[in-house]
Amino acid sequence: MLTQQASGDFYYYDILHKIMESITCLDGLKIKGEGAHKEIIDYISREYDLRGSDKVFLQELRDYRNKISYEGFIIKSSYIKSNKSRVEQLIKRLLNIFESKLN
Repeated sequence: MLTQQASGDFYYYDILHKIMESITCLDGLKIKGEGAHKEIIDYISREYDLRGSDKVFLQELRDYRNKISYEGFIIKSSYIKSNKSRVEQLIKRLLNIFESKLN
């Protein structure tokens, strides 16, 4: 969730998380509890061969989401702008995985 406070209507982390969670559900897994977000990222990265840099980036977004949610942290708009393309590529990649699971 690159927050509304800093990014207008962008909720990138939430979008990525929901897609990854949907993929794990289609795989018959429900990951919940403390550390679930990290475990979902680890699972998707491992099972669907995400590049190491993509895994690190997703974990970075998760860390920012936690700081926003629990510490009131605000993401600079320059961070969002500079990473928008990368996030959109990850969304497309994850949606492709999700759609392939439906077929």
